[in-house]
Amino acid sequence: MDITMPQLGETVTSATITRWLKAVGEHVSADEPLYEVTTDKVDTEVPSPIAGVITEILVTEGSTVPVGERVAVVTEDAAATGASKSAASPKASAQSAVGDELSVQAPTPVKGLVTSPVVRRLITQRGLEASEIVGTGEGGRITRHDVEAASPAPKKAVTEPKPRMERGDEVIALSNVRRITAEHTTRSKATSAHVYTSVEVDFEQVERTRRAHGAEFREQEGFSLTYLPFIARAVADALHEFPIANSSLDAEQMVVHHALHLSIAVDLDFAGLVAPVVRDA
Repeated sequence: MDITMPQLGETVTSATITRWLKAVGEHVSADEPLYEVTTDKVDTEVPSPIAGVITEILVTEGSTVPVGERVAVVTEDAAATGASKSAASPKASAQSAVGDELSVQAPTPVKGLVTSPVVRRLITQRGLEASEIVGTGEGGRITRHDVEAASPAPKKAVTEPKPRMERGDEVIALSNVRRITAEHTTRSKATSAHVYTSVEVDFEQVERTRRAHGAEFREQEGFSLTYLPFIARAVADALHEFPIANSSLDAEQMVVHHALHLSIAVDLDFAGLVAPVVRDA
């Protein structure tokens, strides 16, 4: 059975395998931790969905794998499949009496049975309907290959040329934080509408308040009181007053989010960029 990278969060599209907990040839039980992964959202162990022997490890430690990608192969225990095989043996014997062709006949595919979040997301991306896809997986489950077979594969993105190297240039390997930051900022630019506007605001009262409480704030917190808290409060108040601005598009409908979570980008002194979220702002 192919072991694939699961989706570890609604917005998680890939994960980095940090450590394999089992080696090729070792036995793993169902729900026993198989490997450790890290994402921008979580660090966790991923269990094996079945019991069996690891026959292949396809991804090395430190490699980043997209959701749904094969990472290992586990040969299922004979004991786990013995019951189903023995139950099917009378029918198989009867079929063998008729002919070899009937004895190896595949089960009838079933349409519309989806169990994997990855497959559901892929069906949506391809603009398909699950009810129209024939599942060839266990019990008629729709697999990734079934979805790909039911629609033309998306065109491969054009590979961007690598930057030209000059003598004296320094190459710095990206840390996991920097790589994720680059991916998120690039995806944000490509998928979100960016609008720039300029408005003059009278900050006199804000400045008076900041100066009046600046010394006390520094003594308590250890850093200066900047304009950011005032701007964040103004943004939150504006979004509560005009909730349509806190909305997103889902296919052919608009979703207005009444919960307000404010994300603020924070620089890690050139080591990366994180965006902690102030929930229920």
